[in-house]
Amino acid sequence: MRELGFLDGFRGQPFVCAGLTLSEEVNSSLDQGWLEYFGPGGLSSCFKKFLDCNNYISNHWFALFFIVYIFEVVIWVVTS
Repeated sequence: MRELGFLDGFRGQPFVCAGLTLSEEVNSSLDQGWLEYFGPGGLSSCFKKFLDCNNYISNHWFALFFIVYIFEVVIWVVTS
């Protein structure tokens, strides 16, 4: 609200003041390049990181399942 000096009368109104403060924070965050993170390129990068992580987790769980399966087969063969 520092840039909107003509709205100084609204400082006593909590809802208006909160809205103006939020608007100012959003504008300042956009000036700092947040569009790079939340724009199309940022979403693509975030989605790619998610898929890479998902692939890693899937491979990890598959390997764990395979090890447990082999362990059960070995136990079954030894006990029979």
